[in-house]
Amino acid sequence: MSEKKSLLLSGGSADPHLRALSSFAKRHGVDVLDLRGAPDSVPDVVFDPETCRLWHDGNLVTPCAAFLRDDVFTKSAADTYAASMSGIVKLLRGFVSVSPQVFTFNHDAFGRSRSVNKGAALAVASKIGLTVPKTRFGNDRDHLEEWLETDGPLVQKPVAGGDLCRPLHLASVQKARVIPPVIVQERVHGPDLRVFRIGQNFMSFRLRSEHLDYRDDKRPTIECVDTDPELQSKLEELNSAIGLTWSASDFKLCPDRGPVYLETNANPMFVGFDKISKGALVALMFDAMGLIGH
Repeated sequence: MSEKKSLLLSGGSADPHLRALSSFAKRHGVDVLDLRGAPDSVPDVVFDPETCRLWHDGNLVTPCAAFLRDDVFTKSAADTYAASMSGIVKLLRGFVSVSPQVFTFNHDAFGRSRSVNKGAALAVASKIGLTVPKTRFGNDRDHLEEWLETDGPLVQKPVAGGDLCRPLHLASVQKARVIPPVIVQERVHGPDLRVFRIGQNFMSFRLRSEHLDYRDDKRPTIECVDTDPELQSKLEELNSAIGLTWSASDFKLCPDRGPVYLETNANPMFVGFDKISKGALVALMFDAMGLIGH
């Protein structure tokens, strides 16, 4: 009889993405090594970097695959919980990075591929032939004012991410005492396209919303669509250049320019898209992790 496979999960217990993976695992006979935390319950783990062994509750554990997410869903926890879970996830990333027998997406011993530098990704995307919007990164007030006056309307996002795409207005630039570095882009009109890379597979979703950023819309229209072969080929090249085997790349489907590349995320939200795909997205994740299928 073959040994039962196990998936290590860590992050916040309130994370719906980890819940979806845990539920799928249990339905398909995959053991879950549950290292998720909550304000009243933080897992006990020990990692020995010399022997590359991991213990949980005093027991040596040998997972086949791991999926880790920082806890961004527990809002009211004490500072000690946030610091503890952040440390545990970093500890576990160290373990999986030096454990080739444990499958993990975006495998990178030094964490360069856990987040994507948006400027570098746009440069690579342009170089390999993807259409990119006119973009500037910076905080030079005069430059931003001149660009708004000549090429508006423009939109803005934080350089480090973590916020929605919003309009950039001339009055707000002129009024601001200090302007933090921002990504400023021409506003591109059209439906959104999100393309997931899951190992060697790709899955695409078209989104329609009246909001500038569909994440600000509680009820966007989302449908699963075929991935264009030419676009997939370019995304394979882009993801390989960045070092990603799990990602989501966002585009605007501009009527006269085709797909316009916006950005790539290394640890994207996926639960809502999995529901639209009727579980096919998570199934592809488990297949890529070697936990089901061939």
